[in-house]
Amino acid sequence: MSSKFLNSHLPNTQIVNGFQMHTNQSVTLNVNTFQVIGQGTFGYIEKANVRTTKSDSNDNESAKSVKFVGAIKKVHQDPRYKNRELNIIQRIKSHPNIVDFKYYFYSMINNENSNSSNQMSKKQSSGDIYLHLVMECFPESLSDLIVRYHHNGMILSMLHVKIHTYQMLRALGYLHSFNICHRDIKSSNLLVNESSLTLKLCDFGSAKELIAGTTSVSYISSRYYRAPELLFGAQHYTTAIDVWSAGCVLGEMLRMGCLFTGSDAVDQLVKVIRVLGSPSADDVIAMNPSCPPMSLPHVLPCPIKLFFPHNSQPDLLELLTSMLIYNPIKRSHPTRLLLHRCFDELRNLRDIPSLFSFLPEELSVLDSIEQKRLIEMVM
Repeated sequence: MSSKFLNSHLPNTQIVNGFQMHTNQSVTLNVNTFQVIGQGTFGYIEKANVRTTKSDSNDNESAKSVKFVGAIKKVHQDPRYKNRELNIIQRIKSHPNIVDFKYYFYSMINNENSNSSNQMSKKQSSGDIYLHLVMECFPESLSDLIVRYHHNGMILSMLHVKIHTYQMLRALGYLHSFNICHRDIKSSNLLVNESSLTLKLCDFGSAKELIAGTTSVSYISSRYYRAPELLFGAQHYTTAIDVWSAGCVLGEMLRMGCLFTGSDAVDQLVKVIRVLGSPSADDVIAMNPSCPPMSLPHVLPCPIKLFFPHNSQPDLLELLTSMLIYNPIKRSHPTRLLLHRCFDELRNLRDIPSLFSFLPEELSVLDSIEQKRLIEMVM
């Protein structure tokens, strides 16, 4: 990257040279951060007032200032590689149920005052480079919404559960059409606006394009949402791990709490077996053909309805059961799950038109009969 686009770190307010996310057009950003709204091993996310000016040296009339309240994710950048998250965001472009990434810029933090006794690389000793991803800001995550409702003694209506699940599956279906696996689907990575009933998928820091024949780490995804093939150590998994995680999110909305809450990977598998019963030998092979022979206790599955409130609709539990399947090959593609009968009542929701604005990439995974069924559902 050119040094002219390395902005010195300034707290709170800074004017930086950046780029539009999907065109890479240069843009000047006036950024005023005022609240940390998320943090993790990747870095942190801040809420910010952002003003932009798009510069075009050939036409001064084209300069246009835009103001908005955004969220800015800051992650450490190894200058030897292009950031995978940025690469994926630019590849998938826009979707109604994926958070809108608007701009990005780089900054450098000098380490001249760092303790010389620290074992630091030459790169770090001169300054650390950070990538900043500027995106739209949402009021809260689905996790926040569930916690807030639970604290107030409330539950999500079945209609709201269906609307959120439908949008989650749409986002995944679009992502999977590129063979990109999110690998960290959980309620805290789903942003919601309760007033508009909008849900959008965020945080692509763990996302990866899965290529047949190549390995991927099995220690991925948050434990409560981790697919069983990952618990069995699979390194040749598919995007079906996201479908399992999405099923866990659906279960969380119905229960107002996580369904499988293991204290470690082994206990997580125990928690799953208590609900679904023991996987068959064929299931284990389907999850991880390289898994060494093991002796699992023989546990019969329990009726899924026993783990959910009595008001949980049977059609939603039926959908959930089709997502929480040991054998990843038997988990349907997210877009195909949109055809489930539990979503039939959504066709009358004309107040949320984005529910049905399908993109060609979404429909491409369906055959002609399925495409017709999906389109007829909303006509």
